[in-house]
Amino acid sequence: MAERRDDPERAIPAVLKRAFSRARLAVAGHAARRAARSTAARVVRNVLAVIVIALAGVLIGVLLGAHTRADIGPFNATMRFRPSPMGLSL
Repeated sequence: MAERRDDPERAIPAVLKRAFSRARLAVAGHAARRAARSTAARVVRNVLAVIVIALAGVLIGVLLGAHTRADIGPFNATMRFRPSPMGLSL
């Protein structure tokens, strides 16, 4: 048994195995942290994309024809939504 401990040929592979396993764990930890960061960034990016697309759709809808007509008894009522660049309304 004493010969095996002193044998450098057997000691080197054990040291290398430990070093490689530690390196693999470090790389795996880094990859997990990077994946977690990218997941959070992806969620934020997707939420912002949905908000921007929804606002663009609302703006296009209002500009293209946000009006309705309804017959109320003998009257014809029309309601329109128009953006006011100066903030004035009537």
